[in-house]
Amino acid sequence: MGMFSFDVHEVLPDGSSRRRAMPIECYAPAETVYLIRPDGGEPLVEHAYKGYGRFAGTNLHVVLAKQNLAPEIADKLDEEMMRKAGILMASGVPVLIAKDGTRYCSDDYSMACASLGFVVQANVYPKASEFEVAGETATAIEHGRARRLSRVEEPLRVRYPLKLSFSRDVSYSEIPASKVLPAG
Repeated sequence: MGMFSFDVHEVLPDGSSRRRAMPIECYAPAETVYLIRPDGGEPLVEHAYKGYGRFAGTNLHVVLAKQNLAPEIADKLDEEMMRKAGILMASGVPVLIAKDGTRYCSDDYSMACASLGFVVQANVYPKASEFEVAGETATAIEHGRARRLSRVEEPLRVRYPLKLSFSRDVSYSEIPASKVLPAG
């Protein structure tokens, strides 16, 4: 994924709050950031984020996957699959929506969607006329580059997103989800 950061919740001296980018050590002075946990457990603490998703000795995308996957799914995935699942959760899966509202993900994402429990029917071949799409997507469907799709139930929804704060004394429910930001 390359170098990236997240927006972080910050409580200001007047009691108001704002969000700003988590400093990346090579671009800005290091600041302590806390990953607030949905279970109320002790936050993970990072003193000098380097920009590649490693936070407090673990991968943030793995943490995201562990927070959201059912144990019977998570137990079957190794660290790399957990990381990939977390990346999909953080960035989302591109979904094509047919005119009748049916949702499809491309073959590239179908295994990940299936492992996350979102695939209803794999390897379906809808016609381009079923979609209200234009440009590159319609051309790809017509020419077979995106014909094998998987019908999915819902767009990926993350129940417990990552929540980062400059303060350790906040609860998970009172701060917004952190979003991935480009480095720099």
